[in-house]
Amino acid sequence: MTAKAGLVKGLRFAMGRGQPSISMASLAFGGAALVGGTAYFTYRYTKAHTAVQQEGDGPIDPGTSFRVFDQIAQKYDDAIGQEEAALWYGMMRKWLLREARGEVLEVSVGTGRNFEYYDFAASGIKSLTCTDLSQHMLLRAEDKFFDELHLGHKHPNVRINFCLADAHCLVDPNAKLPPKPEPPVEKKEPSAAAAVAPRPRPQPLPEVDPASAPWWAYWRRLPPVERPKPAEAAPSSAPSEAGQPASSTEAAVSGDAMPGLHAGGLLNFFRVLLPSSDGSKQAPAAAGEAASAEAAGGASSHEHAEASSCCSCHSHSRGYSQRCSSGQHESGAPLQKFAPRQFDTVVDTFGLCSHEDPVQALKEMARVCKPGGKILLLEHGRSHYDWLNDKLDSSATNHQRKWGCLWNRDILGLIKEAGLQVDKVTRWHFGTSYYIIARPSVR
Repeated sequence: MTAKAGLVKGLRFAMGRGQPSISMASLAFGGAALVGGTAYFTYRYTKAHTAVQQEGDGPIDPGTSFRVFDQIAQKYDDAIGQEEAALWYGMMRKWLLREARGEVLEVSVGTGRNFEYYDFAASGIKSLTCTDLSQHMLLRAEDKFFDELHLGHKHPNVRINFCLADAHCLVDPNAKLPPKPEPPVEKKEPSAAAAVAPRPRPQPLPEVDPASAPWWAYWRRLPPVERPKPAEAAPSSAPSEAGQPASSTEAAVSGDAMPGLHAGGLLNFFRVLLPSSDGSKQAPAAAGEAASAEAAGGASSHEHAEASSCCSCHSHSRGYSQRCSSGQHESGAPLQKFAPRQFDTVVDTFGLCSHEDPVQALKEMARVCKPGGKILLLEHGRSHYDWLNDKLDSSATNHQRKWGCLWNRDILGLIKEAGLQVDKVTRWHFGTSYYIIARPSVR
């Protein structure tokens, strides 16, 4: 008997007397589970997308797209969770954020969908500053970081700040460049007399006055943190109250001071609900100086615009120019700005589609990034194929109304126009998803 005939005989015996590998009950159960799971996820997807429908049929002014994000902040994660899982965006975020180092700035943080992909333990991240123009998105991200993911407890040595900021004017023109690091000083061996000298006894912590100290300092029985004094304003400006922070970001507590608990969450919540009617108390020092100088007649309107914002000269018809020149959000809350070359890494994931002027936003990212630093981008835009671009163009208005995002922009063209140096770029999903590692151009 040949080997082939023996194999055929063995198969006939197994099929005739053996038990079938899959029973009818198992097959029916698997089919029911597949149909039920498909129906469940389809229901969740449809319900979430129906909840974010916007009224009307015309395009939205890109300068006010943050209002769309205010409306969908609470349902945003549920609405796009299945889409991102199907497109492997979570893996792409993880690959991208492995490049983050040092002082990190995340622009348009949204609801904080990147938080779980940062490697805070091994990547050498010293601080993470999260910005967004949508107040509700920013509050949602802060709750996720501290209360849902408990990253404040897990990584207390990483400083975290949540700032209301406009990506079109991230740089404070009045801020000084960070000082250059001093060369290391050689350590000298202590002398014999110094070695035997008694060490000074530690001084006890001063008593905390609950009426003047922040509540978190009183809770921890620690002395209140000394806040940096703002720059001296013109004589016509009213002096600020003692202990009053210049912006909402100064109320945020770093992980070193109070791991796991954050004063910024409650304080920012009340600032959103009850914005101050007196804008002069909340405006940044730069905006206050410019306003007082204008009131005193010491500067012309053109000089005031240049001193308060570097981007107002880009286009006088832009909606963001008024925010940047005043230094305030439409709600009256102050906008945070940063010193040039302050951050080692700048991150923006799926944010360029929602910026009013993405080229200006990219230029600002380059200005706050240190020379040799990295600008990490994960975006969606135009495809390799014309037929798909036609689909994106035809549905761009409807997509913008629901999500505040124009998904048919030429991402590589925007980066080229902004003057960034691209080190790596890969495109996925028929060329509509962009994974980009760039850096500021050498001047």
